Amino acid sequence: MSGAILVALGRGELAGLSPWALAALGIPVILAIGNVYRTLDWPEGGEPVVLAFWSHLTAAVVFAVVLTVNLGRIPLETLAEIPGVSLAQFLVAGATFPAFFRLQRLGGPVMLSQIGYVAAATGMAAAVLLLGERYGPLTWGGAGLIAVGVALTLLDQRKPRLARAPTRVKRIA
Repeated sequence: MSGAILVALGRGELAGLSPWALAALGIPVILAIGNVYRTLDWPEGGEPVVLAFWSHLTAAVVFAVVLTVNLGRIPLETLAEIPGVSLAQFLVAGATFPAFFRLQRLGGPVMLSQIGYVAAATGMAAAVLLLGERYGPLTWGGAGLIAVGVALTLLDQRKPRLARAPTRVKRIA
């Protein structure tokens, strides 16, 4: 997270923070809590594809309810106006969520929590290579800090463990 903050500072994105921007800084913490919870309470025998399906279905139902409450209807005509983009989004989401859950199962909550930071650093590299953007030393320092954090996590996960924590916590009634 420190690396991501340095990247944002280097790009001037944290200047004049509103209360909403400050609240957004808590998003990584909330996501990390969700990742830890999902790891500890992974359903016994739960497969990533099945969990991804139910997560998407639940999100779609909640989204439909929110749209109906706020707009009085579900505006499906918007999807019809851009069918190619809508289809691409459905396919990308359908393909990435099972991979996301698989990564959760294999890498654990810490590895999963680093996805956003890795995406930010990768996006910087792509912007430099493909779009000719230039970044200052503070921004590159943040990207380097992200890389160090990911490397330390990977190295720690490669260490042999005497006793691994169970993937599911048993509740005592």
